[in-house]
Amino acid sequence: MSRPPFRVELAPAAQRQLRRLPPGVAAELRGPILALAIDPRPSGVVKLGGTEFWRLRAGDRRVIYHVDDAARMVVVLKVARRSESTYRDLRWRPRPGAADDPSPAETVTRRATGISFAASARK
Repeated sequence: MSRPPFRVELAPAAQRQLRRLPPGVAAELRGPILALAIDPRPSGVVKLGGTEFWRLRAGDRRVIYHVDDAARMVVVLKVARRSESTYRDLRWRPRPGAADDPSPAETVTRRATGISFAASARK
């Protein structure tokens, strides 16, 4: 029995970044992003140091994403051309007044997508 594929979600920022790309470039990124549903950690991806995020190279673009194995979900956080600013602002910042202490990646991913892991795991 094979495991179900991962669900791939785009954070609002990643959606905006993809919409702003020329159609040909966006089409080139579509395949690698959708392939994350089958294998969220394909060969060639790199875990970003000090974070729970992964980086996928697709030409001169970088796709920054988080993998939630428990919910079987991949959340694409950022799509950008490789530059100094590509990896800026990828650190964990706790939400003010958070009642529980979720993992740093969980907090950032919740804020980026507006979804709750507990709710998405029940779907």
